[in-house]
Amino acid sequence: MTEYIGKTFGKRLVLREAGRDKSRDRLYLCQCECGRQDVVRQSSLRVGRSIMCHSCAAKLTRNGRTHELSGTRLYGIWKSMVRRCTDTSVKGYAGRGIVVCDDWLDTRVFHEWAFANGYNDSLTIDRIDVNKGYSPENCRWVPKVEQRENVRTLSATNKSGYRGVSRKHGRNVWLARVTVDGSIVHLGHHEDAMTAAKARDAYVIANGLRLPLNFKFEARAAE
Repeated sequence: MTEYIGKTFGKRLVLREAGRDKSRDRLYLCQCECGRQDVVRQSSLRVGRSIMCHSCAAKLTRNGRTHELSGTRLYGIWKSMVRRCTDTSVKGYAGRGIVVCDDWLDTRVFHEWAFANGYNDSLTIDRIDVNKGYSPENCRWVPKVEQRENVRTLSATNKSGYRGVSRKHGRNVWLARVTVDGSIVHLGHHEDAMTAAKARDAYVIANGLRLPLNFKFEARAAE
């Protein structure tokens, strides 16, 4: 695709096509701002996984940008966040185009945002929209118990197929619940799983909670 040639992706300028890899993904010869040239997959450029060469990425940990975080819990959160979005062996992140915004590749910027937005060691980073990446607009600090509510894929043990819904043991009724500030709010018994899921979504919307919904489009229309 010639439209990639001459475009800049992060610090990389696309120079020319360089064939295809084994999976038939197009390859491009790119030049980083530092002058280094290397071959990059089209899919990596498209989702923002390869915004700089390996040498520039390595400098993030050698030029003093990480010394203020190294060895701290916050540095561990930053490191895990970046790995999840760049390591293709981590299922469900890089393959879905979930990326870390360019500014947060500098740990000093991430550090400043974290403490300006209420970080402490009892909290964990959480994406508000699970289909979008890590950025100041899409992230917040929440208790671990609340983050477990905000999951993209339901647990295999959840037989209802809906967030916040479970079947009452020994009875054909469904329970709705939501976790708020580390506490579980029970939302009653319902005759079927879908009704329970809608009750849970209605509570989330009515109380302005920033949690994923079961019926995304219906619920947003109701807002």
